[in-house]
Amino acid sequence: MIESVEGRYGGVGLVISGKPRDSKDPVKAMKSGEVDVAVVDAYEDYAWEAGLRPRDTLLSIGGSTPSGSSGDAVLDAARSSLRGKPGTDVSVEYKHPWETTTRSTDLKRFAVRRRDVELVTLLPSPTAPKVVAYARVGGFSRETAPELVEGLASLRYDSQKSKLEGVIIDLRGNPGGLLDAAVDVASLFLPPDAVIASAGGRGFVRDATPSGETPKEKDGVERVEFRSRARGVTLFGVAPVVVLVDGQSASASEIVAGALQDYDAGVVVGSRTFGKGLIQDVSPLPFDGAALKVTVGRYYTPSGRCLQELDYEKERALSSKKEVSPKESFYTVNSKRPIESGGGVAPDVLVEPDTLTKAETALLRSGVANKFADDWVDKRPDVAKTLYARGLEPDADASSLVLQRSDLDSLKQRALKAIADDPDSKDGREAKREVEDAFRRHPDRILKVTDALVKERFFRSSALLKAQVSDEKAVVASMKLLSDKARFDAILAPPTKSAASAPNAVAAAGLGNAARDASSS
Repeated sequence: MIESVEGRYGGVGLVISGKPRDSKDPVKAMKSGEVDVAVVDAYEDYAWEAGLRPRDTLLSIGGSTPSGSSGDAVLDAARSSLRGKPGTDVSVEYKHPWETTTRSTDLKRFAVRRRDVELVTLLPSPTAPKVVAYARVGGFSRETAPELVEGLASLRYDSQKSKLEGVIIDLRGNPGGLLDAAVDVASLFLPPDAVIASAGGRGFVRDATPSGETPKEKDGVERVEFRSRARGVTLFGVAPVVVLVDGQSASASEIVAGALQDYDAGVVVGSRTFGKGLIQDVSPLPFDGAALKVTVGRYYTPSGRCLQELDYEKERALSSKKEVSPKESFYTVNSKRPIESGGGVAPDVLVEPDTLTKAETALLRSGVANKFADDWVDKRPDVAKTLYARGLEPDADASSLVLQRSDLDSLKQRALKAIADDPDSKDGREAKREVEDAFRRHPDRILKVTDALVKERFFRSSALLKAQVSDEKAVVASMKLLSDKARFDAILAPPTKSAASAPNAVAAAGLGNAARDASSS
């Protein structure tokens, strides 16, 4: 039972949950309202800056203890007390789990909003002393492009001793957002007045044209074009660009990646994107805040590609078979490299993401690793206080490991005990074998994942993200690509005659085909 205290309203930037006071009978405690209000997450730039951390207990809000006849009622009372007019304050008393003393502070209410640009930083290039600008974009809203410009403009390096080797725009895991926001972001990396996307469909052109785009007819279908509208600040031609994508990059993310690929303005690295090429219209319904989302059209990349993978029209028949949109051949705008429609954006350089084993996934989903991290912190109050003080620093470095290899044995024993104690486990012997195998084959990976669980209780999300990205396989591959100008240029160059018949130019050049196995679609 988790209530998220977030969104555009007057809030403090907390995610809270009900913690049963009776751990032996939590269901009864929740029903009777015998719960404490626990902090699940404290947002960076908001409650985090006031000192609150995950697993803190809120003892009082506005001078009174939240109460109610049920756990839901207690949370409703806490949520109502925390919310209010932006700019006002609310006093809270709270306690860290590693301390016995109570703390108090005044939390300022804001129009809370999670930043779309989660991290902007400089990474050291393999060809030191050069540097690479890295930006992680988690969503697309009206503020995304301004945030990205502000973040990149804030980066500082000694131009006398170093040089900017390239820019990495990380769209992995980005589910999308506003089409206009995608156009604004893509505009930063493309020539003025370039067509970034076009769209057409039932009633879409009529609704879209007032914003200034011009409807045109293509293949007998009227479409509206969205052109680059960058004014003043632009990164076009400043440095080589890599766009990182994966199977969770969808919608607006695919518009940005597809536009840069179509104009040969950047190299797309990672795995094939989700494949969402449809446009939805959301209409409010006259009851209980409900709304109806209706598909009204499709969008197309500058080359004319539609990236939609599933063909829902063919799926109307009563069948469990998923119908996939047919692949059609297209060419990039400048270099005339062969590309395909349907099934998302295929990367120019394929880098498959690391996947956790079945046992590693179970370790995280079961809560064993989280409980281990909780107990590890609670048994070391002095270490917790030190980590808390480090996390308060504006530029806190979260890269060094907190856990040691010796901690892995204790974690493994907990995982094995959880299997033995699970009455629903059908094949405990096989599960135990998988755990033993995972700890033997991937100890460093398990250590890093569990270490991150400990540190997320003390460090800002941006600090944790910065600590992990430089070691990620796709980021490392992108850094190597940017340091190899000849290879980078060869990927974007017009294909040779021998390469023209290949699925894409990169495959013919031996630099890695972006084709995705049909089983992963």
